[in-house]
Amino acid sequence: MGVSHPMERKSNRNAKSNMRNNYYVGDNLARKFNEPVNPYSEREARRRQARKIAQIKAKHKRNMTKAVVIGACGAAVVLVCAMLLYVTSAHTQLQNEISSLESERAAMQEVNDSKEYDIESSVNLDEVIKVATEELGMVRSSASQIITYETQDNEYVQQKAEIPTE
Repeated sequence: MGVSHPMERKSNRNAKSNMRNNYYVGDNLARKFNEPVNPYSEREARRRQARKIAQIKAKHKRNMTKAVVIGACGAAVVLVCAMLLYVTSAHTQLQNEISSLESERAAMQEVNDSKEYDIESSVNLDEVIKVATEELGMVRSSASQIITYETQDNEYVQQKAEIPTE
């Protein structure tokens, strides 16, 4: 070590004291020394980076799941609306068909009533008695042959056995 300038010595002393603090001052800028690389801190940094990436992927997966659920709900709403429109149109169509059939039934009932009246008016009871007695040889019943009885039901009467004689 040779002779040095007093300012350089002072500067060197400042540099040495700053080196202890990991700073180097050689000009008007203060820079931090390159710290030695610690393999453990690099491993930790990789682990942190991997955790961040895993968190980002998990968040992305949750967002995708939410998007799929929202999309499925939207599709379900659209499907329900389409089905509602279909059912409403089918109901309207059936109502129109019912109205048409009721009109047709009313017209048929009118024709039926008209034909029934024609049939009832075409039967002459006197003509039936004349044909029965003169052509078929039937005899009118006398009052002693007619038996009347009371029934609780107002339905048809079916004879299942002989009527007893008195």
